[in-house]
Amino acid sequence: MALSAQAGLLAVLAQRLRDVRLQVLSLVYATLAGAHVLAVEARIDRLFDEEADQLAAVLPLAVVAVAWAATGALAPTGYVARTESGLLAFVAELRRHLSKCRRGAQEALLYAA
Repeated sequence: MALSAQAGLLAVLAQRLRDVRLQVLSLVYATLAGAHVLAVEARIDRLFDEEADQLAAVLPLAVVAVAWAATGALAPTGYVARTESGLLAFVAELRRHLSKCRRGAQEALLYAA
């Protein structure tokens, strides 16, 4: 659940600072949180076992859904160009790509949540 909280915090910071690197990190953390929850905490056998504690399996899923919703809802409307030269030149291309598909990515993230 810590990865989900970090994804939400990075989404808030990406919106406030309008930084593409923070938005990408937020997406990565939310994806890692979802993969971890599905693989470790919310296993399918626990969800359908009548004897098991379903709350222990459903709660992490809800937290990851909130992280995905925050990542989608808090996507910045624009980006400020920062340190996009030298080793970080790829950030400029990433910023342009995210600007082009911002609306679609926002809808996909909210739908996934």
